[in-house]
Formats: sequence, C-alpha cells, structure tokens
Amino acid sequence: MIRHQRVAVTGTTLHTVIAGDGDPVVLLHGWPVTWYHWRDLIPILARKHTVIAPDLRGLGDSDRPLGAYGKETLAADIAELTDQLGIGRFALVGHDFGGSVACALAAAHRDKVSHLVIEEELLAGCPVPFDLVSPQYPRWHNAFHAVPDVPELLITGKERDHLNLFWSLTTAGTAFSRSVIEEYERTYLTPGALRVGLAYYRSGAEDAELNRRTAHRPLEIPVLAIGGSEAMATAVEASVRQIASEVSGVVVDDCGHYPAEEHPRQVAELIAAFLP
Repeated sequence: MIRHQRVAVTGTTLHTVIAGDGDPVVLLHGWPVTWYHWRDLIPILARKHTVIAPDLRGLGDSDRPLGAYGKETLAADIAELTDQLGIGRFALVGHDFGGSVACALAAAHRDKVSHLVIEEELLAGCPVPFDLVSPQYPRWHNAFHAVPDVPELLITGKERDHLNLFWSLTTAGTAFSRSVIEEYERTYLTPGALRVGLAYYRSGAEDAELNRRTAHRPLEIPVLAIGGSEAMATAVEASVRQIASEVSGVVVDDCGHYPAEEHPRQVAELIAAFLP
C-alpha cells in the first residue's frame, strides 16, 4: 500500500510517497514530472524494498520556497528526509534533474548510498559528444530556460501549451495519456511552479562546478545508466562515467526521455536486478 506524507526538512516541506518493506531505495523524479513518474515501478520494487519517492523541493505537491535550487541544496533535502525516516544506507535512482540530485547526494554522503541508477540525465559540467544524443531529442530547452526573464515573458499565460509541447517532443512511441498529463498539469500549473522549474535550469553553472569536484574524486559505488533510444541514449553512460568509476549502461529501445513511464516493466526489471 502506498502512503503519502509530508516531511519537514530545512527550509521547506517535501511531499513523500512510501511503499513496501525491505532494503530501502529512494526514487527522485525530474522536470516536468513528479513522484508520479515512478507510479508503475513502485508496486514492483516494493515487493522486496522499502520505496521512498519524494516530490523534489518546489515541485509536485512539495512546498515552493523562494531561493536558489542548486542540486547540492536539493541533495541535502533528501539526505535530511532519509534521516528523518530512519533510513541508513540506501540505493538511489534519479531521473532527469533527479539524476543530478542523486549524483550530488552520492558524492556528499558516500556512506549513505550503496547503488546509484541514473535515468535520462546529462550532468552539467560533464559534456558528451553531440552525436551520442538522439537527433529526435530537443536541444533548445536547456539554454532557453536558463536565460533570465525571457522564458517568463514568453511562457506566462501559456504554461499548458509549453508543457504539452515539451512532453510531445520528449516521448517516443508511447506518448503520455490524457490522465497522466492532467496529473502533471495539476501541480505544474499552480502558482510558483514556473518560477521553480526555471530555477532548476538556472543553477547550471553551480551544478557544473559541483560535478567537476566530484570528478576529481569519482564515486566508487556501482552505477547503472539508463537512456532512451530516442532521447539521451548512450550519452547518459558517457556523462556519468566522468564522475564514477564503476558504470554500466543500458539503452531502452523505442523509448524517449521517460523510460520508467514508457517501458515500466523493463525498467523495473533492470533496476531490481541491479539492486542488492
């Protein structure tokens, strides 16, 4: 059974989903999705694990405080969350920006994280050859979202159109259903959501410096990099290899930016086989 609760951490409160029993695994979503990205994986992983899937600071049903949204800060949120839940060492799975948060957490708390899975994320400061990314994946949004003021000018009042365009461009053969889009719109069309989403992109220089520091002392835990064939593909593994020494990679066929949603059973099996 899935349980929803709110957990106060320094400076904010995180909505958190918990299910199952056993060795803990923490699932971190990206943008523009929420904990709901993991909805089909949670029941599968919860057969043998305690699954914790928070909404990251400012996203989903978590609070949206003012301030910066660097991945080091977001990682500290999750470290505090796991402490408050009484969780010691755990496996960590991150999608998109959740992958960057997961890497930051694994670097800052090396005693806490046993295994790391990165799904569809290219780490800031860890550039990869251009041709490793599928040509179908949009390349404009990172720079656009990071520009001061301009995105607000162009997106405000058209938030639904902006989100639906992005989702349509970043899925592959399996587009989101109307019910899934409505669940994401429920939180992403609320006050403060655009501000926070853009703040995630605007921390890029800070995040890049953080990853460059990690590269000087690479992660030594097992890492699984998962890419979608029609999105970041093998670029995920190439990016993560710059900060970790024990990396294996998988590319999911006929898949865009959301493997856990587009091919949930396959991804759940990959993660379950990788976890201790």
